[in-house]
Amino acid sequence: MRREFFLSIVEKLSTFVFSILPATATIVGHAHASRDLLSRRVIIKNSIIVKSPPLSKKKVDMATPVKKSSPAKAKAPAPQKKPTRTLSADHKDKLAQGRNESRIVSRYLEALAAGKGKRGRKRTPDSVSMQIAKIDREISSAAAIAKLELTQRRLDLVAELERLSVRVDIAEVEKAFIKVAKTYAQRTGISYGAFRTLGVPAGVLKKAGVSRARV
Repeated sequence: MRREFFLSIVEKLSTFVFSILPATATIVGHAHASRDLLSRRVIIKNSIIVKSPPLSKKKVDMATPVKKSSPAKAKAPAPQKKPTRTLSADHKDKLAQGRNESRIVSRYLEALAAGKGKRGRKRTPDSVSMQIAKIDREISSAAAIAKLELTQRRLDLVAELERLSVRVDIAEVEKAFIKVAKTYAQRTGISYGAFRTLGVPAGVLKKAGVSRARV
């Protein structure tokens, strides 16, 4: 009984083993094929890596930017010193003479301008003093607004009187002008008409020797 049981088990195992042998052979075959394919891929990859040429040094150099050397800056030439000019004694005397003549002419023209009054009326220190005295008589009895206006008018007349006082000394300034007017006009190119436009009397210009002709 036991023998028959054992033989039946052996028979079943044999049947099972023989049934799975083809599948096992197929799996083993696939495993061998996969291993061969993997080996071929590794060999091909290694051959490609070995055969691929290295990057040329020339290409690497081209990719790397090359710094250009900047040209040296040229030094600017040192500025040359201007030669100092020495004035001669004659030149200095002429400069001093020109400054003196300009000062005398300017003083005379200013004196003429200070002594001028309104057009058509000749203002004198006496006439201005009379107007100031008249204001002094009226200001005490004037209304407030009139007193304010008279006060301002008196201040203006006092200032005018001071300007007109210069005319007392204009004779001395005029004498100095007569001495230098001709040489000043010749040196600066000032004409007879220019002097007359600024109020210089014709008699003064005649004494100074400044004629109508261009000097």
